[in-house]
Formats: sequence, C-alpha cells, structure tokens
Amino acid sequence: MSRPKKIRISNNKKRKVNELVQQANAAFAGHHFDTCEIICRQIDAIVPELSNIANLRGSMAASQGHYNTALNFFEKALKSAPDNLDFLNNIARLYAMIGRPKASQKYYEDAIKAQKTSSLRLKARMESCKAMLEHFQQPETAIEMLIGILNAYPNNIEARILLSTAYSSLQRYSDAMDALNAVISKHPNCTEAHHQIGMILSQVGDFEAAIKSFRTALQYTPKHAGSYSAIATIKKFKHRDDADIISMQQLKNQLPDRSLDAEILSFAMGKAWDDIRDVDKAFASFEEGNQTRSQRTPYFLDAELDNLQHTMGCFSTQVCKQDSGVNDCMPIFIVGMPRCGSTLTEQILAAHHLVFARGEEGAMGNVALARQHSDEQPFTIERIASFSTAQWSQVGADYLEAVKPERPCERITDKSLNNIRLLGAIHAALPQAKIIHVRRHPLDTCWSIYKHNLEGEMFGYGAKLEALGRYYKMYQRLMEHWREVLPEGVMLEINYEELVADQEKATHKLLKFCDLEWDENCLQFHKLRNQVSTASVARFAAQYTRVQSWLGSDMNNIYSR
Repeated sequence: MSRPKKIRISNNKKRKVNELVQQANAAFAGHHFDTCEIICRQIDAIVPELSNIANLRGSMAASQGHYNTALNFFEKALKSAPDNLDFLNNIARLYAMIGRPKASQKYYEDAIKAQKTSSLRLKARMESCKAMLEHFQQPETAIEMLIGILNAYPNNIEARILLSTAYSSLQRYSDAMDALNAVISKHPNCTEAHHQIGMILSQVGDFEAAIKSFRTALQYTPKHAGSYSAIATIKKFKHRDDADIISMQQLKNQLPDRSLDAEILSFAMGKAWDDIRDVDKAFASFEEGNQTRSQRTPYFLDAELDNLQHTMGCFSTQVCKQDSGVNDCMPIFIVGMPRCGSTLTEQILAAHHLVFARGEEGAMGNVALARQHSDEQPFTIERIASFSTAQWSQVGADYLEAVKPERPCERITDKSLNNIRLLGAIHAALPQAKIIHVRRHPLDTCWSIYKHNLEGEMFGYGAKLEALGRYYKMYQRLMEHWREVLPEGVMLEINYEELVADQEKATHKLLKFCDLEWDENCLQFHKLRNQVSTASVARFAAQYTRVQSWLGSDMNNIYSR
C-alpha cells in the first residue's frame, strides 16, 4: 500500500496545530466532547484529514457509543497510517466491544505483524493478551501467549502481573501467587504486585493477610487509591477519626474532580461513613462518586432499555420451545440483578462436593456471538433467536467445552450477570440446564447497586437514581417475560431474604431443584473459603488497572498521513 505524502505547512501553522491538538486532547480527557469536536474542525480547516485527528474523533465517537461513526474514523486513520499500533489496537478493541470477535482478532494479529521493532511487537502482543482476558474470555490462550513473552522477556513485570490475572480468572490462585512472588523477589517495591496479592487473598477469604498486602502497597505508593478502596471493602469502620478515613480524604482533596481515583475514593469513603451510620455523609459520598462516574463514562439508558425490549420480542414461546438435543444437565445458571444475593447462592451450592463454581465468565454470550459470526455480519438479537436446531446444538456443545470443570463434578454454576438477557438462548441451547433466579427487595437491591461502583459499561444505569429505577422496572418486565415463555420447571425463583432468614430450608429447596443430594457442607460454606469469583471483589482490581485511552500513547508525528 502506498503511503500518502506528508503535508508541508509553515512553522507558524505547525505551532498553531500543535496548540490545538493539545487543547483537543485535554477536552477529550475531560469528556468535553462538544469542545473537542469544535477544536478538531479548526484543525481540519488548517490541515485536512490528519490521521491522528481522525483517530481522536473515532475515540470520541466510541466513548459516546456512536460505534459506526467511530469505525469510519478509525478506518480513515488507518488508511493514512496502516501500521500505526495505536490505531490498529483502537479498531480491534472497538470490534470486540460490538461483538465482532473475528474482525477484532484479525486487527490484533495485524498489529503484531505490522510492527518493525521488537519493542513495538512486544507492546502489540501485550495488547492482544489483554484482549484475550478482557473481551474474549480466553485466559488459557492469554496464559500461553504470556508464557511465550516471558520466555523472551523474563524481566517483563507487566506480563508477569497480567499472567497472575489470567491464572486468577481460572481460580488458579497458587499459580497467580507464584507469578506475583516472582515479581516481588526481584522488585520488592512493586506496588501493583503487592496490591494484586491482596486481591487474591481477598478472593480466598484471608482478609487479615489481604489488608497487610494492601498496606504494603501503600507504603510504596501512598496515593494508591485502589488499595485504599480494597481496604475499605474489607474493613469495618467504627470511628469517624479513623486514620484510613483521614488519609483517603486528604488524598481525594489532591485529585482532579473527574479522575478515576477520585471516583474510587468517593465510594470507599461512602462505605466508611455507612459503617459509622453517618447517613448524610455516606449518601453525599456515594452521590459524588456516581456523578463522577456518569461524567467520566456516559451511559445510554434508552438504547439499553430498547435492547431489552427487543430481546423480549425476539425470544417468543416458540423460540424457547426449541430442543437442541444437548441433554447435559451439568450447568446451573444463577441470575438476577447485581447485589441480589447471587454470589451467596453460588457459594452455598459450590460447597457441595459435586458442584464446581465457574463464577462470572460470560461464556454463554461469547459462544452465541462466535456462532452467529461465521460470516462476519454484525451482531443482532434476531440472528441469534433465529438459530436452527443444529446451531443451538453447537452453541450448547461449545458452552460445555468452554466451562469444562477442572475437577470431576456433576454440576457447574455460572452466575454471569449478563445471562439475565440470555435465558431464552440458554434454554434453547441447553434444555436440561437449571436456572435459578435470585430476587431481593427492590429498595435493598437498588441502594446496594448505587453504593457499589460496579465496574463495566453494562452497569452504568447504577450511577443515576432515575436511570436505576427505570432499569429495575425493565428488569421486572424481562423476568415476567421469561416466566411466560420458558417451560414450567426450568427456572426456580428464590428470595434473598428467605435465604438469609432460614438458610437450611432454602438450601434444601436449591439442592432438590438441582437434583443434588443433601450435603451438610452447604450450611458451612463460609468456613470452606470457596473460591468463587465475583464482581463484588474483583471490581477493585479492574478499577485500579487503568482503562487505556482510545487515543493510544503516540500523538507525535501529527503530520503523517
């Protein structure tokens, strides 16, 4: 492919464009998208169609959910600079977000092949590994790639920490700890390694040791907001003059209002005030954190409600009556709103000697998307709902392969929160699977969502009370729809309050529904330190690990086209 020639402009215009680019980047970083667009047009008037400005405008469109527009801009940027690593990563990331896995993986592969230097190839390989974990839920592939990277670059700290994340996603906590300890043996002051060790210890229930690791991280990086947040989650605050509250407030006062760290600390302090029963300060902190979140990451509620309404229209009784012929009764899907008690339900079941907990992997959504993308057409609900019996059979087989347990068992649990919109697909693909819907009082559910900064774009409705209320009403309509279209006996509905008030009675009901014999361990689940992965804890790792800017790191060479 021939490369366009560089534009020749006067030094004065170069200086002016450089100033405008800096202003545009600052406006984008502050989510002032209207201002950013105005500045981009000013740049276009001086030097039309700069690749970096096309990339910036694509980044801006993607941040606002205008994905087709974003693709057009990213493609325009790549046409001018086809080997640019940041541009390739941006379009690969966007294709992953919109459910085009084959296109996404192709661009990640192209990014690796296009790089001329070993350092850029390494960066491209690392981006591909992150995508395997973040977008494609393929930790085994990521582990294989990361081991290859570490064989060539044994001192790469980022790769070793990412390897620990991949192991943790598979609940291979011993391997994850080994990877982190290998970092600390050579770099004892590595803040992120100590923080991640604390996260693993939190997952397995060793909270005292976890807090110790978080405090070690803070010794090396006193402004590490993620470690303060993790401590606040574990710790029970009793006094308003607690040293951690004072330290968090002091740190927050030093941070920009719209920063991710300020958001994290607002929620952490809200939790502290909530513990102390200072209702006014707790609500003010949660409100501030949610305002920061909604400004930093816009959420498109109407589009999401339309999507859920459309899902109900596509999955009729007739669609849900299809039988894939996959008679495996191993999967138990636990669904509900966030903070409804689904984790507690999974922990009780996972204590059974014949049950293995898969946590939140999102495997059903992934295999359904992969199956309907054989021709690389855009994702639609209609295409999935119109699968043939043979396609549903393949989805069921692909799912069972994806969640194959690591030890002999009769049942596996899957509590991926996104499954609530996939119940029709779940039953069509796996007609013998059990579905457990966990309900909690609406006020308790909504308040818990509002005060927990749930990581991920799909939970953006929780940042505004009005949006939260509208989404909850749609959730109620969605569950009423599934009650109507799913065959009787497929789904058990259980109340969180019932589970807490009389665990033994509720556990008998759960086990009977799942065709499992009684196991006393289910009443002692809290003593078994079940390693169930949940967004309630894992979100802190995601919060601290900065989401990479759509812009990429290289905003130099703005005149290359």
